[in-house]
Amino acid sequence: MEGIEEVFSCFLVHCPEQVQPCQQELQSVLSGLNAEQQETGVRAYVLNAAEMTNHSRLQVLLSLLENLVASNILLTRYAL
Repeated sequence: MEGIEEVFSCFLVHCPEQVQPCQQELQSVLSGLNAEQQETGVRAYVLNAAEMTNHSRLQVLLSLLENLVASNILLTRYAL
């Protein structure tokens, strides 16, 4: 878990200005993980994104996540 958080921590700091390369890197990382690892990674990503104070960077991070769902890299779950 700590390794995934560390990777996403660096990702969140260095990538917002380069959306397409970040999208490809994120797809590459998450597509190679099993469902449990993906969940842990996405959780770390969202927790780090929640700490963003810059609204435009937060929008970029959330759009990256949305694109992962749209491209079927991540599956959505519905809370009942």
